[in-house]
Amino acid sequence: MNFLYHLLYTTTLGAAAGCALFSSHIREGFKGRWGLRKRLGDAFSGKASPVWFHVASSGEFEQALPILDAFKARRPDVPLFLSYFSPSAKKAVALEKKRRGDASLPWDFADYSPWDSHSYLATYLKILKPRAYVSLYREIWPNLLTALTRHKVPRLLFATHFPENNWKLRWFYTQSLKSFDFIGTVDDTTTAQLTLLLDSQFVHTVGDSRVARVVQRKEKAPAAPWRSFFESQKVFVGGSLWPEDFTAAKPLLRELLSKGWRLILVPHQTEGSFTQGLLTWLQSQKIPARLWSHWRFEPDDRSHLVVNEIGPLAELYQVASMALVGGSFKSKVHNVLEPAVYGFPILTGPHTHNADEVRILEQIGVLSRALDAQDLVRKANEQLTLGVDRKESVRNYFNEAAQVPETYAAILEKFL
Repeated sequence: MNFLYHLLYTTTLGAAAGCALFSSHIREGFKGRWGLRKRLGDAFSGKASPVWFHVASSGEFEQALPILDAFKARRPDVPLFLSYFSPSAKKAVALEKKRRGDASLPWDFADYSPWDSHSYLATYLKILKPRAYVSLYREIWPNLLTALTRHKVPRLLFATHFPENNWKLRWFYTQSLKSFDFIGTVDDTTTAQLTLLLDSQFVHTVGDSRVARVVQRKEKAPAAPWRSFFESQKVFVGGSLWPEDFTAAKPLLRELLSKGWRLILVPHQTEGSFTQGLLTWLQSQKIPARLWSHWRFEPDDRSHLVVNEIGPLAELYQVASMALVGGSFKSKVHNVLEPAVYGFPILTGPHTHNADEVRILEQIGVLSRALDAQDLVRKANEQLTLGVDRKESVRNYFNEAAQVPETYAAILEKFL
């Protein structure tokens, strides 16, 4: 199994290096790792051993932040190293740094993760000498876990979730999951199947730290200076949209426009032809439409918007009356918690298997899943017709999850 993984990983890494010539995202990942060894050496050589937190992308970074804050409050004496795999996480780290400033960051150093190769890892572990390793969600690297086990470094997996009957769980993740000393899940279903599969008692339901994160962002978000330009308006936000989401949403968008709603469309990838395509479609509806990058410098109270910058989506939900969360008509839904914290109706497509919170939000009544374009219109009208005040139910849900990061921090402290 280890040989097959090593062969597959080496082959994939080589193929990715070739693809870097044609993909700026992949190229950024390779470029970002140049000089990593020296940067880590400058940051940690001859200093106290850090706790190593690792995330894959921006979503896992959001999960990690409340835990980092909680642990730093408990143990300010312990250095924290935050690594990330994807360039999107690097951008998210930079945005959070800009929001907080260096003085209030919970991590001491953040950078790309090393490649999952034995030769790379030997050098980096020698530099870092981590006292514990924490991975978020499903960011699992077999060679790294083997090396950490060999060095007797405690290994913890936090806020993980596996859909039922997930084939990757049995055929890819099982052996690596056995390398962890503790696994904290977001739901009882994941706990039950991992306990059975691993024949282990070190799997426990703790909860999802992302819930606390969206509350944190809501409470700390400054009053946006542009909010007044949406007052007394019905606003629909399409968040993290892919082309498949937009295609399914077109009938609903036309109906909302006919009823005087204002649209804010936020593509998942803000660069490229899709963003321009959204703007062109809005303009074809004979309505005023502008790019966010222009509008925010000269705002008005009439224009429908296409957001072409990374970062403002969570704040834009402040002015929404209803939202469609993207990815759900493609393969997997994006963050439904960010809009849910405000208590207005949320719509998704059928692909929500990756997010257990969808089931809970459906039970509360704040979220509806649609099968196709026609069903999306029907579910939207149902939500609007009901006119139910969901804010108290939503508030209770988020309040119950407020202690999750502190629980994870306390668990980590026991392994030091």
